[in-house]
Amino acid sequence: MAWILKCLPLFEALQDYSSVATVFRDLGSIAHSRQDLEEAADWQFKSIAISERLEDWAGLASAYQEVALIAEAYGQAEEALDWIVRSLAIAFRSSGPPPEGTLYEFGRLGSKFGDRLLEQVWMNVLGEALPGEVRSIVHQYRELEDTEQDSSHD
Repeated sequence: MAWILKCLPLFEALQDYSSVATVFRDLGSIAHSRQDLEEAADWQFKSIAISERLEDWAGLASAYQEVALIAEAYGQAEEALDWIVRSLAIAFRSSGPPPEGTLYEFGRLGSKFGDRLLEQVWMNVLGEALPGEVRSIVHQYRELEDTEQDSSHD
């Protein structure tokens, strides 16, 4: 982690704020892997602030996904769904691919916390009903989960 911190002054001197945001996201991921959720959240929110200013949608979506996983680790179902919906919405609105793992995490969290809460959060975040193609992601995850459970019992 020390080498990552050494990069920050260089990126700041070069005014490469996109790289600064990436370093913050990476530091947040490292802290999350150490189960230091408070530090992980701090780094991710620093990354979010920069990514918002830069309109770096891919970076923003990645940080949102990380914050969703941190909220889940804290046991905050609605907040976890809120952040993963924000991450996925960026991809849907930009017609670009979502960050790696976003569809999986969306399906997993949606399945874990249920359709009702997912629909409510989607409406709260985006002001529209949950689209069928998005709902199908959760259902595909559930089918995958069921298949894996069936094969583990054989």
